[in-house]
Amino acid sequence: MVRTGWKSRALGWFTLPVAEGYLGVVAIGTASEHSAKEETEATAYVGIRDDATERITCQLCDTKDGGYQRRTAVSPIGYLMPAQRWRQWHVTSVTAAGVAEELTDAVNSCAVPFLRELAGDPLQLIEAARESAAMMQPPGRCRVAVLLARAGRIAEALAFVAESRDKAGDQDAAWAVAERSWTRAFTRWIADNGGADF
Repeated sequence: MVRTGWKSRALGWFTLPVAEGYLGVVAIGTASEHSAKEETEATAYVGIRDDATERITCQLCDTKDGGYQRRTAVSPIGYLMPAQRWRQWHVTSVTAAGVAEELTDAVNSCAVPFLRELAGDPLQLIEAARESAAMMQPPGRCRVAVLLARAGRIAEALAFVAESRDKAGDQDAAWAVAERSWTRAFTRWIADNGGADF
């Protein structure tokens, strides 16, 4: 990965600028629970960080910005490859070097073009964020609302926020409390900005 222009970050994490304000992020995930000793299964999770969206989302959710690890949209590499399905590689001491080359090739041939498309198309980025696993958590839904607003789709963003707030209702669960908090913060943010360019 480093030889092809990616910067090595934390163990198994790599970043690559893809456009002004957008950072490509690849995290290598491994699972060895069902593998033989000293063997594992590996895949790559491809993400993009939209700096402006992440700063606003952290502000509205009152959370710390985790930098490159806080991604706006994420997809397993297999779904970006021609077969468009889950893909993992079996890693042993014998196959490790070959797997590293294959993963790097897949990232550069399939993920990088995808990341550049997301950086250049706000609507495609919104859809990618909607499909990310993060949508299961309040910050993920806040992120989608922010992306909609930044794309000029204010009415759609407010409808999405109202739907999120209604689902939380008056429940006491932590997720519901967090949901009500960000939806209130988002509504104030929209009002304070008065339709300005976000």
